[in-house]
Parts: sequence; structure tokens; C-alpha cells
Amino acid sequence: MLTNTYTVVDTLPIDFSHHSPNTDLDSSSQSSSTDSRLLFTTADILLGDDKIANQMLMPSTATPATDVTESFTQLRASITQLSIKQLRTNNRVKQEVHIYKTALSFELLESKREVRAQYAIVMTDLGDIRKEVQNQKATFPQDMDGKLNGIQDQHAAISHYLMEFHVQAQENFNTLTSQLSELVDYINRGGDAKKGKEVAAKDHSLPLIIVADLVLVMKDLAEVVEADLLVKDITVVVVLTKDQEEALDTG
Repeated sequence: MLTNTYTVVDTLPIDFSHHSPNTDLDSSSQSSSTDSRLLFTTADILLGDDKIANQMLMPSTATPATDVTESFTQLRASITQLSIKQLRTNNRVKQEVHIYKTALSFELLESKREVRAQYAIVMTDLGDIRKEVQNQKATFPQDMDGKLNGIQDQHAAISHYLMEFHVQAQENFNTLTSQLSELVDYINRGGDAKKGKEVAAKDHSLPLIIVADLVLVMKDLAEVVEADLLVKDITVVVVLTKDQEEALDTG
């Protein structure tokens, strides 16, 4: 507990507001009151009035020096405790702020890692898609080329087969034409002089019919093969003499 103390000094400043004693007499020269400061010392107090002087200069209750020292010590201790509490509070606040900053930094770092991982996954997927598209682009022409090559091979095989068929048909046609020519020559040779017209007509009717049928067959074969077979030879073969026509009509 703090106590009030007083310090005795040689001079005590005391403010008084007073009027000059000559105010009434010198009213013409001084019309207003003035304030002045008066200083009293212990010499101005009457020696006989020591009791009054002691009452004015010393407090009514004297405080020992040990109490004052103890009070200052307690005050200093209180201030020290307050300072320590303030420092502890500041340190605690700083620690909490540091913890919050650290936690926030970890959260940001984790978020960055997640974003990077997702970005890597997306880029990997895009790379796979691009590779697949490129593979499809590369495979599509190959498939088309393979199919086209197959069609070309089939076309070449068919063309080769048709060529062989055409050659074989031409050879067969030539053989038949030769045989027909020989047959007509045989008929046209002097067989009529020995057997007579009636016998010749009867004997020649069947070969002529066969020749006509063979000519039609060869024409159909020429249309099927779509080749220029020797049609002129066929025309020569079917040209009959008048006697052969009469014999054919009679038969």
C-alpha cells in the first residue's frame, strides 16, 4: 500500500490573490487588482510558533523510510509482473501467428501438389489420346492401301483369267473354224456326181444343219467373251451353193 510523503524544502511557493493595501488610497493611480506570488521561508515564521511551523511543513502522520522502500519494491514488482505478462502474451500471439502461417503454407503446398498431380494426369491422358489418334491416322491409310492392293490383285487375277479364257476361246474358235471349213470342203467336193442330187441333198442336209448350229454357237461364244473372233470365217463357211440350198430345203 502506497503512502503519501512530503518533502521539506527551504522555500514554499504559495499563490495568493490579494489586493494592495493602498488600493483605496491610490485608487486614482491603480484601478485594478493584481496577482502576485509570495515566497515564504522558515525564517519568515516566528520562532515561537514552532508548533505551527511543524504543522505546516510536516504531515500529520510520519511514514517510516522502510515502508516507502517496500512500497517502491512492490510497485517495481507489479510493473515487472505486468511486463512479463505482456511479453508472454506477445510471445504467445507470435507463436500462434507463426503456427497459422506454417499451417497455411502446408495447405498451399499440398494444394499445389494436388494441382500438379491433376495437371500431370490430364497431360498424360491428352498424350494418350494424341497417340491413339495418330495411330488411327497411320493405320487408316494402311488399311485402305491393303484393301486397295487386294482389289487390285483380284482385278489383276480376273484380268489374267479372262485373258487366258480369251486365248483359249480363240484357239477353240480357230480349231472349230478349221474343222468346219474342212467339213464344207468335203461336202462341196464331187459327192453329187456319184450318188445323184437326191441322195446328195439327203446326205448333205445333216452336215449343213450342224454347220449352221456351230456358227450360232460361235457367235454366242464371241458375245460372251466380248472378243473380236474371226466372224468373217464363219460368214464364208455359211455361204452355201444353190444346189446345197435346194438340197437343204428339200430335206
